[in-house]
Amino acid sequence: MESSSREQILKLYRYCRDLEKKFHRIDEKEVQFLKDSFQSLAETPGPHMDKIAALSKHIKLGMSLQHFQNLIVPLERWLNRTVRDDEFLVRSEDQKKERTSFPLILVLDHIRSAFNVGAFFRLADSLGAEKIILSGYTPTPQALSVQKTSLGSEDSVPWEWVENLPSWLQLHQKSHRIVAWETSDKAKECTFPFEQKPTIFLFGNERFGLEADRLKLCHEIREIKMMGLKNSLNVGQSAAIASFEWRRQWLSSH
Repeated sequence: MESSSREQILKLYRYCRDLEKKFHRIDEKEVQFLKDSFQSLAETPGPHMDKIAALSKHIKLGMSLQHFQNLIVPLERWLNRTVRDDEFLVRSEDQKKERTSFPLILVLDHIRSAFNVGAFFRLADSLGAEKIILSGYTPTPQALSVQKTSLGSEDSVPWEWVENLPSWLQLHQKSHRIVAWETSDKAKECTFPFEQKPTIFLFGNERFGLEADRLKLCHEIREIKMMGLKNSLNVGQSAAIASFEWRRQWLSSH
């Protein structure tokens, strides 16, 4: 009985993964088959089968990638025996509107954690950042571990990988205000007025920060003042605070 349940879940999980690879080309028949497959689990013995089957009501043509990926989570958890949540699905749907973009580019140089990179894509999407630049050994959205935290935002946020970051920064020195985020005696406070022009935010390695040749190419250094014993935040948290402050000032001036 247990083996039969696992086989059915595994088959459905593999089908979902196949659909994920061609998500933007899913047709109505495939959506209906997916919906029927989830509903059929209601008759399958096993823990949490009824809850997984109930997700069928959320399956519809035109659902967002994030919405679809949330269907895969309970299947993964069931197969790994790590089901902990009573609610499996994010109940709010993605907004169906054109993406608003602001002239802010986020540059990630030698970011070690793929989960931090995924968080940056979520941030860039919600913020309306123009695009993301990846450099050094920073993981790209091709990595599954990035996709786990980006939740589909890598499809909506333009990005590119730059091999020679110093050269790229030099090319943008006249057209953009380049701001390095680093703890430094020369750093300005986050809330200090930004120059109102297209801007590049540069973030470095979680432990070692930015290299000297990068800092020399920046127009200014900024930091978020800490009130506690630690002198810094997680790079993703810092980016969120800094970016939304920049956008607040931009909107106030425009």
